[in-house]
Amino acid sequence: MLFAGMYLLLTYDIKTDTVEGQRALSGIGKLLKGYGVRVQNSVWECLLDPHELESLKREIQLFLQNCEGNVRVYQLPKTWREKIIQIKGMAPARVTDTLIF
Repeated sequence: MLFAGMYLLLTYDIKTDTVEGQRALSGIGKLLKGYGVRVQNSVWECLLDPHELESLKREIQLFLQNCEGNVRVYQLPKTWREKIIQIKGMAPARVTDTLIF
């Protein structure tokens, strides 16, 4: 059976001039390891179902309570991998349902 998840690109920029901001940046990075693949410092590719996305959003909001930051989630079409133009660096991550723990 195929996993009917949503392909997502998650990006974040957290202001780190406070201890709270530094904790949020570190915590969000650690949190996302359980949800997807890091493709740049603050950019992740994920394959999530709607319940996982809601859970992730709640957890991220907890990290951002006492600091300034911007987190965006872009839903990608199922053909997103074919549309990537890679200039240099690692190949596009192979996001599969086996990444969901």
